Amino acid sequence: MEPWRRNVAVLWIAVFIAASAWTMVMPFMPVFLSEDLGVGAGVTVWAGLLGAVNSGFSALTAPIWGALGDRWGRKAMMVRAGIFLGSAYVLMAFVRNPYELLGVRVMIGALTGFIPTATALVATTTPERHMGQALSLVATGNQAGSILGPMLGGFLADLIGIRNTMALSGVAVFAATLLVVFAVREQFQRPARQPAHFLSDMRQVLQAGPLLVVLAMSLLMQMSQSAMEPV
Repeated sequence: MEPWRRNVAVLWIAVFIAASAWTMVMPFMPVFLSEDLGVGAGVTVWAGLLGAVNSGFSALTAPIWGALGDRWGRKAMMVRAGIFLGSAYVLMAFVRNPYELLGVRVMIGALTGFIPTATALVATTTPERHMGQALSLVATGNQAGSILGPMLGGFLADLIGIRNTMALSGVAVFAATLLVVFAVREQFQRPARQPAHFLSDMRQVLQAGPLLVVLAMSLLMQMSQSAMEPV
């Protein structure tokens, strides 16, 4: 099998596991807040806040991890993200109050990025003529995991409890990370010139009218999709 095809196959599995692990526990966060952490009338506010800090810190730190990926390689960044993500899921199983849970969610947003890094890794290790096919395949892994995760999470939550399901999700992410470590091949060469800075990149984005339209549409779609998740 060609190296890029093997990478796509391995990354499909890793993304599938990561997406399943994420959706195994996130839909049940309001139940966890009310029944395990004792949050009363403000449970939906807390659930919304937990989702917001995750996405907010992810947006702030994603350019930093992207720049480090340009310098040290996407595989290294994916392994780093997997270690932090798996650790965060395990930590969620031991939180004692909503403030500790909030801290873990900040950690997830600021220090992870497993699936976006997998997409970048596919894009940089796949021949250009196969790029569309490879990226589409990895996207199906994300969607398939997102479909299976809630069903599996509901079954496991009834069987072993929400906290144990969180810990099991962390173990699954660690397994996906080990798969990346031993099975993904990246022939990374550090670029000869320094990569562009974040501010200069943002200026180019703001000057590109069609791209701004696409970003605005993506923002609206994400807002409408995530608005009902906390409840």
